[in-house]
Amino acid sequence: MRFLHDWSWQEVSVPVPTALRDALSGAACADAVPLGPWDVKALREEWTRQLGGPGSGPDPLLDYSRAVTGSLFFVPPAGLLEDLPGG
Repeated sequence: MRFLHDWSWQEVSVPVPTALRDALSGAACADAVPLGPWDVKALREEWTRQLGGPGSGPDPLLDYSRAVTGSLFFVPPAGLLEDLPGG
């Protein structure tokens, strides 16, 4: 995670050493990050897959799973719930 601050009244463009993505908007920043007056950006580094090569998606977990909106919850076994006081 990287944070950039523009502590001035002028717009600036900050060169970056690696590809970054805005953590809030998702916008990609390959060479430079534009900052408005008194702007703050939270950026995360883009990373490439070590196994897949060019054209592969950014997340190898998606090779083995399916992205679904919603939440995942842990549910303990029924026996554990029955053994709890008051269960």
